[in-house]
Amino acid sequence: MFVFEALNAKFGDCLLLHFGDTGAPRLVLIDGGPKGVFADALYPRLQELREERGLDDTGLFKTDLLMVSHIDDDHIHGVIDWLTSMAVGDQNWEISECWFNSFVDVLKRSGKLKTATVDQSNKLAYPDASSEARSIVASVPQGRELRETLRLLGIRVNGGKEILYAPDSVPEFSKGGLKLTLLAPNQKAVERLEQKWESTPAKTAALDNAVENLSSLVVMAESSGASVLLTGDARADFILDGLENAGYMTDGKCHVDILKLPHHGSSRNCTEELFRAVEASHYVISANGKYDNPDTETLCLLASVRGEASEFTIHLTNEPNEYETSPEGKKLFQNLSRAFEQYPWLEARMSYGVPGANVSIDLSA
Repeated sequence: MFVFEALNAKFGDCLLLHFGDTGAPRLVLIDGGPKGVFADALYPRLQELREERGLDDTGLFKTDLLMVSHIDDDHIHGVIDWLTSMAVGDQNWEISECWFNSFVDVLKRSGKLKTATVDQSNKLAYPDASSEARSIVASVPQGRELRETLRLLGIRVNGGKEILYAPDSVPEFSKGGLKLTLLAPNQKAVERLEQKWESTPAKTAALDNAVENLSSLVVMAESSGASVLLTGDARADFILDGLENAGYMTDGKCHVDILKLPHHGSSRNCTEELFRAVEASHYVISANGKYDNPDTETLCLLASVRGEASEFTIHLTNEPNEYETSPEGKKLFQNLSRAFEQYPWLEARMSYGVPGANVSIDLSA
């Protein structure tokens, strides 16, 4: 079996890869979404999987790999919630290994990091930075907390390596017919941004993409000839470099069954170069309109590159609703409506997750 699942993680990511034999299913969990997602979506889904496996309240549920793409709260919060519940007594879960680059570990300058991200009153610096950039910087302590909780629970991290980067510091994962290949970050990018942080930490922290691009993991998941490209919040050029360096490109092109759009469909990360180079049968966007994601520009760009004659489906974890009253709900409906005005045929290519029904794509056949 090989099934990709995206839970309704609000404006974040919470993804599952089901693999192995149908009689003995296995699991990789990628990210846990922002605050509230663990209680509302992730934990209930894990309990459903426990029942499907025939485990009672005392049975041990094993997860082969927990992967945290990067430190941003909308990816890491739910993971910390789960591990915290395990640490305080919910011991019917076992995680074999975790892949995770904390920002402090990558930079190796925790003192400078603290100085750069908080002022003397322990409040976040950079009042002029975007709310998204400030939320990323605020997640730095969460990375420290996650690393410490993993240590407390005795969960092996990064295959024993300090940090993960391609191509030289890559752990092996090949289990139950599933192979994972780390594509990014690469060592040059880590060193380049580390130097940038050393010289101008204030400016670097204020950049929307700087921190996440440094540590965000990009992974190719493959099983029985099917493939899923997991991109975290990485920048398009990092993704393409990783694909090229790992030998996935042929004449500048790469086909995957599923492309999880980077950064929730943000136009800053989803470029024409990415869509022309990486063609997918399924595009998955985990977003609910917050931070303007997915951008109208992203949807229109994808439609323009692929064209009406090509076959593909866009899966969105939240369904737009013209009667939605929340700011993010209004923005989601507005962004999609504008895209459909420009490309009316695109609406028929959309598939939505709704409350109680996650995005699920079976690649087993």
